[in-house]
Amino acid sequence: MVRVALGARLPDPAPRPASLPRPLDFHTQMPRFATPPADYARSQAALELPHPPPAGAALLVAALLESQLLKEREQLAGALLEMLDDSFGLPEVRLALVDRPQTHSTDQRGRLAQKTYGYYRCRIARPGADPERCAIRIYHRTAVRGQALAPGAFVNTLLHEWTHHFDFSALRLSRSPHTAGFFARLRWLAGAVGASPRISSAPTLPLPLRGPAPR
Repeated sequence: MVRVALGARLPDPAPRPASLPRPLDFHTQMPRFATPPADYARSQAALELPHPPPAGAALLVAALLESQLLKEREQLAGALLEMLDDSFGLPEVRLALVDRPQTHSTDQRGRLAQKTYGYYRCRIARPGADPERCAIRIYHRTAVRGQALAPGAFVNTLLHEWTHHFDFSALRLSRSPHTAGFFARLRWLAGAVGASPRISSAPTLPLPLRGPAPR
């Protein structure tokens, strides 16, 4: 999968009341220099997670790699996210598994140019606060044929977006760039849960995100 977006704490397009949290979204095709040098260096330096995930995480991943049913995936993936969050002391991240084709665009010849497997969003109530209303959104069907997403691609996307959740919540990065360190953490996590053969070294490619975080 190919992705060029970075996680970013972006300003709102219009003033918001001080009592409301400010949204944090991914931004499409953000240049690398948009990431503060300190955050980029920290992302590069962290090559693995603090400790292995619970053994039960591998069992859930094994079940996900055998499943293509939406409801079953929702239950298994939700349990996996809860287990990872609890293990690493992160705020809850919810899964929105959408039963529709991936958001995509085509080139002038009508060929598929890019597609969104999924994305991560959260809200930051104030500078330095823990992320809130964290959510991962994944499209359950392929962009063109509308088929159920392949198990390996689903697990890849889930772990990829959870790694962004880890970056914001545990590493306390203001942005979550796709550095070599990010992919080292992703590969480490994938290996720890028995999914490493399914994990590519490149991320997915999203379209600009608008609207509230998925609930």
